[in-house]
Amino acid sequence: MSPVDAALENLGFKKHHFVQGRPHIRDLFKGQVCGIYVLHHENGQHYVGQSIDVVKRYAQHKKSDNLFDISQISFKVVGEVDLDSEEKRVIKALENSGLLLRNTQYATFSFGKTSLDDLMPQSVQERFYTDMNFSDLDGERQDEPNIREKYHNHYLKFRSLPDSDQIVDALAFYVTQTIPAPKRTEMIYWNVSCMTGGDKYPLIRINVGMQMTVEMQFHSKYPRFYVYITRELLSKILPFPIDGVGEEMRIFTIPDWKLDDEDSDIQIGLETSFLKEGGDDQLIMALTNPYDLRRATFYLKRIMRIFNLGLMQKSRCMWSKSHCFDLADHLFIEPLIISEDEATED
Repeated sequence: MSPVDAALENLGFKKHHFVQGRPHIRDLFKGQVCGIYVLHHENGQHYVGQSIDVVKRYAQHKKSDNLFDISQISFKVVGEVDLDSEEKRVIKALENSGLLLRNTQYATFSFGKTSLDDLMPQSVQERFYTDMNFSDLDGERQDEPNIREKYHNHYLKFRSLPDSDQIVDALAFYVTQTIPAPKRTEMIYWNVSCMTGGDKYPLIRINVGMQMTVEMQFHSKYPRFYVYITRELLSKILPFPIDGVGEEMRIFTIPDWKLDDEDSDIQIGLETSFLKEGGDDQLIMALTNPYDLRRATFYLKRIMRIFNLGLMQKSRCMWSKSHCFDLADHLFIEPLIISEDEATED
């Protein structure tokens, strides 16, 4: 018995049907159709879902998935009042068993057809999602001289600051590691802005799709970074519960997020966010320096990729006219990639 079959059997799944190429499955379900289902995809991924009518739900999946992408469906009967709790239990159990889920728990993410496919084929999107060593930096960038000139002086003011090199390096690591095909999607699906005015310090924002995902502000002449992401995704990575995080920022210490033996423990702040485009229940992660943004990006890379890919699949970026080309010029230098083994070895 395969590990997948064993895990499903332990969870009470009794029905398993091979459905590859089938447009409907009405003949396979003669009895109850309300429950939890698991789709087995050809690329080894799985999808957990709930439905009061699995036959109709399967037909909806076939509208977005390739007819031959789903090879098998597993199903167990669950009462309607228990669907939510049982779906969460099955998802958690399958993730703990090592299965790669292509799932609605990542509310921003799917493999259905989107306009992003024109610049990044679905096969490349799937590789970006599954292979953490893959970074798609191919393609030609565009340039708009009028927009470049508009924000040139803002960029020069930012570069006059003593920490600008470290800030650019950290932002470059974030862009090249977590934004899908950043050269080909620049301005269309994401942008970086650099705003200054009067004696104010620069404010830098990275927007993906219709939402800001990273913001850099100065506090008492020191840069601070704010990363936006859903509570659901963060809870899968952080080594402590975050259910109680609310409107007041709470500070947490993580001793294991180190890229070098000499690194000190990283401190992060968490509080709820008002942003909604990437998911209703989002948190703000506050980081106190550029190196900590780099560390957080390394350890959160998988969920950052899921979050950003989902935002780009949903919509294009509406802030392209505020794109700072001078700053973006320095965000595509391939950074030294540290493997997880190297980061954690004694």
